[in-house]
Amino acid sequence: MTSVRRDRHTVLAADAADPRSAARAARAAVRARQRGDHALAAELSLLAAQRTPHEDGDLLTQRALTAVRDAAHYGDLPAAGPPHASSWATTPPPTSASTPSSP
Repeated sequence: MTSVRRDRHTVLAADAADPRSAARAARAAVRARQRGDHALAAELSLLAAQRTPHEDGDLLTQRALTAVRDAAHYGDLPAAGPPHASSWATTPPPTSASTPSSP
């Protein structure tokens, strides 16, 4: 098993907001990207963003943007967004006629 894949498994086993796991995932994403494994780089970048504590807003933003770029490069952009992100563009906003009235 390569060190990048080993890092991936370690990060997957970590708590949701863990700065050390986030940094490990970000470093592994760089190595995967350099090797040309864009699918793995996209997954690791997303994990890095997910594991970054919300209190570290600047780093979280940077890692989220990197995850989006990696996913776009890999060609899997919807997987980097929230569930059903692709339906946002096709789902019309609710109209006042479809909003239930208050009693």
